Amino acid sequence: MNKEIYLITNRKLCNDEKFIEVIKEASFNGVSKIILREKDLSFFKLETLYNKLIEVINKESSVIINSNMDLAIKYNAFGIQLPYKTFIEYGGKKGIEKNRHYYGEVGVSIHSVEEALECSRLKADYIIASHIFETKCKEGLKPKGIGFIEEICEKVSIPVIALGGIKSNNYKEVLQGGADGIAIMSEIMTSNNVKETLKRFNLL
Repeated sequence: MNKEIYLITNRKLCNDEKFIEVIKEASFNGVSKIILREKDLSFFKLETLYNKLIEVINKESSVIINSNMDLAIKYNAFGIQLPYKTFIEYGGKKGIEKNRHYYGEVGVSIHSVEEALECSRLKADYIIASHIFETKCKEGLKPKGIGFIEEICEKVSIPVIALGGIKSNNYKEVLQGGADGIAIMSEIMTSNNVKETLKRFNLL
């Protein structure tokens, strides 16, 4: 199985005009999953942005909506990315299917081995484990390191995606630790040449 690259969007890292183009370029140059994570937007603005992305990205790439279950249900989106606490409150994937009638992929953001185990038990489709390396997004918080990924991958039966400070000079360590893929935000969203940036992540 090929390792996957997930892009987590953040329009605050680039101007509005560049935002769509960066994501489009990423989708044509190795990014298979795009997590639309613009938490401050209203439902209407997020909906508009989602529809713009669907129109321009590579059709082999998929958009995952971060947290907004109503939007994911309305458009039968490929996937939803949830915080651990929310996933548990829904009663895991079966609870989401039964109570919200949403049947797309369900990913969960986790920060401990215990959370990873519970997500596996409750049939999440994958987990995003963070943060692995130092990152400005989590300034002042100690990174969990490769050992965190290794331990999770030994104990769960679902795909594990690593997040946090992952760059072209350290991503191989994460994959060697057992991760099924990597999630990147700033390295791509701030890039002036997305194609060249992604060439450095030789996963395909």
